[in-house]
Parts: sequence; structure tokens; C-alpha cells
Amino acid sequence: MATQGPASDFTAAIQPLLEDLALADPQPTFTLFPKLPPELRLKILKDALPVGHKGRRFIRVKARIGALSPRSKDPCWFIVDNNAYSPDVKDIGILGVNKEFRHVYLRHFDKTLKAKGVGLIRYHENDIIFISNVDTLMWNRSLRAVIKAGSRIEDLYNSCTNIAVPVKYVIDYHDNHTKWFGGDAHVCPLKFVGPFRKLKTAAAVLSESDIEKYSGLLGITPDELRLRWWCFLSHAEMNMRACKEAEETGSGKAAPALLLLNEDGEVVEGKRCTENKCFNEE
Repeated sequence: MATQGPASDFTAAIQPLLEDLALADPQPTFTLFPKLPPELRLKILKDALPVGHKGRRFIRVKARIGALSPRSKDPCWFIVDNNAYSPDVKDIGILGVNKEFRHVYLRHFDKTLKAKGVGLIRYHENDIIFISNVDTLMWNRSLRAVIKAGSRIEDLYNSCTNIAVPVKYVIDYHDNHTKWFGGDAHVCPLKFVGPFRKLKTAAAVLSESDIEKYSGLLGITPDELRLRWWCFLSHAEMNMRACKEAEETGSGKAAPALLLLNEDGEVVEGKRCTENKCFNEE
């Protein structure tokens, strides 16, 4: 008669336990999304929203100039300038998943920029709108002449809370201020933020090509260049706040915070100069 080995003894010992577990925990089943509880569906939908890095997206847009006449309904519109596979724009297709998700999406991204025709670029108030060709938008006199309440650029001015422009534009604005506005014009390096009625932050974008270009021209390291940009932007911010305070005394509106960003929309940290200390003079 053969004796049972340790393995057989172990199997016999746990067999009753396995049978009890099979009865208590049947095979799992998959619940279809529409049959999930409403609160769970809502949580899943909100988690699927493309909210971007740290709860915000960095959306590159370009302004396009249309027919510039007083009767024109489309003097200006915007196109998305991001790479199609950018995480900040690639999930736009989820708008068509179902009506429930579309409702959640539109409720979250409730700000819009006008695109061509009837199109809209949707964004959240935390998103940063980077206008890569802002010079075209700001210094086209014919465009400014036809901008009016209800025109497409008004959507940007009325609703955008975070705006970004190429750092070169801020410098060009400062360097050409006298030429553009006359020798008696008060210099405010960030005067371009004036039309934005709800602005919380204004950012200058320092790209890798900017760093390479200006480091070579000035004969300094990239770190020294970033220090100089922060010096310039700190003083620009102080001037901006002085301008805003003079312009809006008693209005209750605060001047926007100023940021320096890289071309991916990440904040470039740096020391801010103050009225009492300039780090560029050390």
C-alpha cells in the first residue's frame, strides 16, 4: 500500500477551505459603464479629463488675421499650435465618447477661443494660453481698428486668466516703446496685458532656441542668462504694477503675477529683484 506524500497531505488538508472560498467568492463579473452608480461614473469621467500637468494645460495658439474691414465678422481667429500628440490636446476626441462625458467635459472646459468658422478652442481657467505670434495680434493697426465688442478677440480679453507670450516680445516691446508710442509715452514694459480684464498671471516663455541665441550673443552661460531674464522681468513687473496702480486706482483690480516659463510651460525658477536689491548687480 502506497503512502501519501507531504504534498498529498497538504492538498487534502486545504481542500475543504478551497471549496468554502469558491462558494463565498464566485467568479468576478464585469459591470458595464452605464450600469455603474452615477457617482462612480462621474468620478471616472472627471479622472479621465485631460487637465494637464499639475491641473493645468499649456496651450499654444496662433492668431490668424482675416478680412480687415469694419464689416468683417472674422477679423481674427485662433488655431491650436500644439503637436497633435501633445498631452494637452490629444484627448480632444473624448468629446464624442457619449453625452454624459461630453456634458462633464464642456462643464469643466467652459472658456473658449474662437477658431475659424464656427469652431471653438475650449480651455479651463487654470490653463495657460500661449500666443506664439502675439506681435501679429498686438501691433496690427488695421486689426485694432476693427476690433469691437462681440468680435472674436473679445473672448480672449474677457475670459483668459493666464496668458503667455514669447520672451522676445517683451524685450522688443520695451526696446521699441519710444518708436511705437512716442518719446513722451510712459514706459510700461508689460502694457500689453492691459486689455485682459481678468488676468491672474502673465508669463514670458524662454525657449531653448532663445537660450542658445542670447547666450551666444552675450557671451554668458545659460544660468547667467536666466538670471538676467529674471532681473529684467522683475523690474518689468515692478513697473507694470506701478502702471496698473496708476491706471486702476480704486478699481479693485490687482496686477497679474509674472512668471518665466520654458517652452513646455514649466516654471523657470529664479531670484526676483526688488526695489532695494538687484541680483544682476552682484
